[in-house]
Amino acid sequence: MFSRYLFSVHVSIFALLVFLSPNSQSEEFLNWKKLPSIPDDHGFAGPYGGVISGNLIVAGGANFPDAPPWESGKKQWHDRIFVLPEGAASWEVSTTTLPQLLAYGVSLSVPGRNSIVLVGGSDSANQPVNHCYEVTYQNSAVELKPLPDLPTPLAEMSGAAIGNTIYIFSGRTGTGTVKSAFRLNLNAANRKWTSLPWPDQARGRMHSAAGVHKGSIYLIGGRDFAGDKGHPFPEDHLASEKLDFLRDVYRFDPNTLIWKRVADLPRGLSAAPWSTFQSGESNFLLLGGVDVDFVNAQLVARPEVNGQGFDHPGFPPTIWSYHTISNQWKLAAEYPFDLDVPVTTPLIQLDDRSFILASGEIKPGIRTTQVIKGTVTAKRLEVGWTNWVLVAIYVAIILFITYLAVKNETDASTETYFLGNRKVPWWVAGLSIFSTYFTGILFLSLPGHAYANDITRWVGVLSAFLILPLVIKFYIPRFRELNLTSAYELLEVRFNSTTRVVASGFFILFHFLVVTLMLFLPALVISSVTEINLYLAIFATGVLSIFYTVKGGVTSASWVGAFQAMVILGGALICLVAVTHHIPDGIVDTLKISAQDSKLLTKSWLSLDISSGTTSVFVIFIASLFSLLPIFTASQDTVQRYLITSSEKQAARAVRLNLPLITGGTLLFFLLGTALYVFYKSNPELINPGLDKNENILAFYTFQNLPGFVSGIMLIALLAATQSSISSSLNSAATAYVTDFYGRFFRPDTSDQFRLVIAKRFTSIFGGAAMVTAVAISFSDIKTLFDSIYTIFEMTLGPVAGMFFLAIFSKSSRGFSALSGAVLGFVSVWLLNVMRELGVVEIWPLLNGMVSFLTTIAVGFALGATSSPRDTRW
Repeated sequence: MFSRYLFSVHVSIFALLVFLSPNSQSEEFLNWKKLPSIPDDHGFAGPYGGVISGNLIVAGGANFPDAPPWESGKKQWHDRIFVLPEGAASWEVSTTTLPQLLAYGVSLSVPGRNSIVLVGGSDSANQPVNHCYEVTYQNSAVELKPLPDLPTPLAEMSGAAIGNTIYIFSGRTGTGTVKSAFRLNLNAANRKWTSLPWPDQARGRMHSAAGVHKGSIYLIGGRDFAGDKGHPFPEDHLASEKLDFLRDVYRFDPNTLIWKRVADLPRGLSAAPWSTFQSGESNFLLLGGVDVDFVNAQLVARPEVNGQGFDHPGFPPTIWSYHTISNQWKLAAEYPFDLDVPVTTPLIQLDDRSFILASGEIKPGIRTTQVIKGTVTAKRLEVGWTNWVLVAIYVAIILFITYLAVKNETDASTETYFLGNRKVPWWVAGLSIFSTYFTGILFLSLPGHAYANDITRWVGVLSAFLILPLVIKFYIPRFRELNLTSAYELLEVRFNSTTRVVASGFFILFHFLVVTLMLFLPALVISSVTEINLYLAIFATGVLSIFYTVKGGVTSASWVGAFQAMVILGGALICLVAVTHHIPDGIVDTLKISAQDSKLLTKSWLSLDISSGTTSVFVIFIASLFSLLPIFTASQDTVQRYLITSSEKQAARAVRLNLPLITGGTLLFFLLGTALYVFYKSNPELINPGLDKNENILAFYTFQNLPGFVSGIMLIALLAATQSSISSSLNSAATAYVTDFYGRFFRPDTSDQFRLVIAKRFTSIFGGAAMVTAVAISFSDIKTLFDSIYTIFEMTLGPVAGMFFLAIFSKSSRGFSALSGAVLGFVSVWLLNVMRELGVVEIWPLLNGMVSFLTTIAVGFALGATSSPRDTRW
């Protein structure tokens, strides 16, 4: 009967995965949409533009309304302001105008002030100006307020905004270009422009581009008047106009005021929309631009009109992408043939995914009224039948393991369900501990971190060599000698029932959030890079995890977890071999290039940097020590694995097994990330410029490059990492609820068989509620609230570990002192987080565990010293 039920579940899950997944082809990288055209006969070059609360505003600009320049037409500057209200089908012409005729300045949207800042530009005599204005839009009315003037008149410059601070770079003055940069804090009490350093050896420039990426500003290309020293790239010199097109690119850190030259453009480019667009987490886009070869080709084609004319083909449709991790440029896409390609126009960012290009110059002397919206979409890759077959085999194995785990359990009881009758082999318990620890989030985040940064944080995992011997020597004997089912029973024996209830309650609530995230985040990654539906992935993962956990309890969860640990490690090893196989000299080149690019251990032995970007070995080790400590000393899902073996000695062997598993396994995933870095550096054409998060890189690489069989192994390895954590959380939460609440306080008189029924019901309800919540947080407004709640509960891990430490190592601490320490430990990290949000301190959040743990035990010891000691069993 049970075997038939297993078969039906297997078939149902497999059918849902295959037939309900969309079969659409991969999406285009950029999707385009035409918006209502600017209400002008010609359109404008060099207009100002921005967005305020969804309302699009375009102002000023220049055009040739009477005749094109090759027919002696005269350029005219404008002062009109156009508004496209959010959701409107047509533009409005504001009754407000610019204070003068203006074009070719910089305009920046400032969401924090709900305004647009207009900086500099040129007047009707084509002379640079230094005037600046802040534009607001309320009650369908445009208002301009003057800002401090620039230190020098500038036109044709580039700029960027970070928060409420405006940055301006170089530009044209009345006599040439300047090697200058300025910034203005709009929120300062005494607002004024301040000068910034200029990068060494960099020339002044006009018609350059600038963009912001992770707090740094990039200054890109442009052109300068030709000088006497020649050009380092002669092919970028435009002799006919005595101009040098520039390809050098610089990164500026606004905090340290340090410039660094990064990879040059493939060629000198000028007049692209002067703002880049951040695409995904590690790329930004430079849309269009003109190079010397293109200009010279037009001069040859139509010398009689100086390369201009109506027969001009329009500007190159190229869209360039810069990958900030590998420091490389590549041609990412092209404009569709049915769109005009604009230059000398602002790129107006709407949100993280979309931008607008309004008007602009599309041929020399010819403007467009076109307004287009571009949206970056993540490339979705097909999964393929081979992968689905492997998933089906994986599901079948799990269900078969579940069947074997429960078929001989004729004496079903809570002892069986929660502790496996203490007959689980030590190696199964050990592998299960590893699979419980190694979540689906770690599966993705470790390679993602190494890919984007380095593997220095692996050093933190070495703290396991301190923690696990401590667990074996002191914690396991206490857990075993009390014959516990729930870890939190120890707190009642040592302190009081309040400490037990508080710790157990926080564990249950926190692991509800953990299960929710385990369902949501890996499914989100898979759905973002493949055709698999997000909600279907959540449903299939959750249902299978709930099923085998409910049926087999800790026995099933442990045996399946052991199998999943082998799948996780085997999948990562196979993938690492596959990645290095596609690198010319394999692992040798991988390590060589990684070392050259500082992608391995970036050691800062003496540093005490506690910021989030720290590479301090000491800080990383200490932070990880106090992050791992709660997992192995105070978390029911791990402690339960210490209790399911036949003896203390067997439990100790299970824990020792995790020293090589945890340290070696995490190193394997870190090295996988560095190999991915080397692979994509060697194959920049394969980089996905729309990749949402660096954590997605392993999943994207898997389906982009690996053959069906291998990519299927990686898919089930991720599924294994996700489900192992979920099933452990489900069973341990049920254990804590039934043992610490239902059987202890709610219904202490119920039979063991009835408690077993309650445990299975709780597991189903708990898992089902987590699935519903995982679907709910896919909506952004709920996700923000959920993240805040998760952070609050995460702050309790250190204090709970502190209470266990006091219970085992302090003879004088009482329940009141332990709880007081835990409360103050929680408050300490809450205050720390508040100060971090206010910008008062910059401290790595992983250090929260250290602060809360040390506060808890310090207060617990101090208050305990003032009270009489309590008799204990040790």
